Amino acid sequence: EECEAATSKVQTARWLSKMCGRELPAGVDGDCVYIEDDKWAGRRKSGIFPVEVSTELIPTPRGSKAKPHVAVFVDGAMAAVVSARCEHYKTLAEHAGERPYFACCQKRERHDGSPIWRVTVVYLRR
Repeated sequence: EECEAATSKVQTARWLSKMCGRELPAGVDGDCVYIEDDKWAGRRKSGIFPVEVSTELIPTPRGSKAKPHVAVFVDGAMAAVVSARCEHYKTLAEHAGERPYFACCQKRERHDGSPIWRVTVVYLRR
């Protein structure tokens, strides 16, 4: 079980390093959020570039059994709201409110050619 955990940490670090275009230390955790925002098109350079990211839990209504959503802010502006149904929720909710070790953004293209932004957020494991 220890070997599996160590292998998983190395694989996570490799995957995040690839997403960020830089070598990251073993023992990092993180995930990607995909943002559709045409206002960014033209104002953002191509390639992978660093961004400031913060996250916070959005409280659920009183009496609700739902899990709180995670608000993702990029360079100070709300860029996405991630619900518990999203595959990226677990990592973002676990680290909500923490300062990321590193965050970056890369312009991607959807199948129809429209722009989509991949924001990768990296945290140091606790």
